[in-house]
Amino acid sequence: MQKADYCAHLNREEHDTFQRLLPKKRHALIYPAVPPARPSRGGDRILTVASGHYPNYLGIKWLLEEVLPLAPGVSIDIVGDVDEAVRKRDKSLFDAHRHLFRGRVPQIESAYERAGCVLLPTLEGYGLSIRTAEALSSGAPLIATPLAFRGLDAGVQRLRNVTVATDAPSFAAALRAAHARIEDGVGTTDSRTSDTRQFFDTVFGFDVYVDALAEISAMMLTA
Repeated sequence: MQKADYCAHLNREEHDTFQRLLPKKRHALIYPAVPPARPSRGGDRILTVASGHYPNYLGIKWLLEEVLPLAPGVSIDIVGDVDEAVRKRDKSLFDAHRHLFRGRVPQIESAYERAGCVLLPTLEGYGLSIRTAEALSSGAPLIATPLAFRGLDAGVQRLRNVTVATDAPSFAAALRAAHARIEDGVGTTDSRTSDTRQFFDTVFGFDVYVDALAEISAMMLTA
């Protein structure tokens, strides 16, 4: 990267690290353009989406073993092929919670439509989380561990429809509150104008991505 004219970075940690390592180079933080999920319609489902990668397995295992026992009576939908990972790694855990797993769906973006709340139980991982970006785009209320927002500016954790939970008891408390709100039929902000959707549009929107690249290109051409 010493030979680069301009260094473009996809997440905040990468940007800050290389800005420190290569202080004489020009750096830009350009988040990738991410296709948005379908907007939440304020449904009655509490949803988490996960593929079968090992960090996702750990997050789902934690959710099932440590969070859900503290939120009795709360039902969630676990969407994605993480069900196969749980079945292979911990069959007894899968069997105990078989009714919560929905498996793969043809269009994952559509899973968010019925979401009254989206869970992001992230315990491990590096770089930007595309699942987090998708959840933000749905506009639904989020309950997340801090690591779910890795690579993003800290402001995302202060959005009004985001609850950050640092441990199982606080995550379960937020889950119980979300369940009660859904059961009571308490309306939420229009997902298309919610804080998370607006954050997504200004960070991961295609036009924002194109404009950022165009700005760098213009500076390089006129240098």
